[in-house]
Amino acid sequence: MRKKILYYAIFFLILALFTFYYEQYRIPKVVGDIQDIKKENILCVTEPIPRNTIVNDEILSKHIKAIQVPTEYVFNNPITAEELIGKKAGFDIPNGTYLTKEYFIEEEEGYKDGEQSYSFPIKSSNAMIGKVQPNDYVTVWVRYPSSNSKDALDKNDSEVVIPYIKLEDLVDEAGTSITNGATTIDHAVVKSNRDIVQDIEIARKYELFFTKYGENEEYLPVKTI
Repeated sequence: MRKKILYYAIFFLILALFTFYYEQYRIPKVVGDIQDIKKENILCVTEPIPRNTIVNDEILSKHIKAIQVPTEYVFNNPITAEELIGKKAGFDIPNGTYLTKEYFIEEEEGYKDGEQSYSFPIKSSNAMIGKVQPNDYVTVWVRYPSSNSKDALDKNDSEVVIPYIKLEDLVDEAGTSITNGATTIDHAVVKSNRDIVQDIEIARKYELFFTKYGENEEYLPVKTI
């Protein structure tokens, strides 16, 4: 009986020693594997960033923070803090968003040779709907009087004046931008050359309107003075 107890004791002692040494060698290996995982800094939004915001040091410190994630989870052109300064948000960016280059556009300064800022009046009731915003690309149309009536206007009697142009801004009578708190929208502003200005000026004796590029079924009328 004593020999059997002794054998059991030796067996459990050996098992305990084996388990102890196994854990001693296993834990450093697991820790080493974890330490070997490559990580990379990414930028995340901590407070929402409104569309058209120009990123500066204040925005960077108050709205954005850097976190580390495994490199295998980094995708879609991550942007660095250095690259972010001076960029303009092309969209409303919600809290928690992982920032990539696709969210931002270059803030263009000045005009190319022959370009100028050109505005034409729009109806506030339609502009305030929010269907079209600064930095959207729009198609500018002219709508001629219907052949049935000298004064009536028919959507079928329309043609494209400018097929594709960037809407630089929407402003009130005082020139205040919608992005700076304008409560009424009276003019659309585009960056244009002499040919574009000439085409729109010729068409302005009729009714002008524009649509968001690619969505020509719905439109926002633009009245001439």
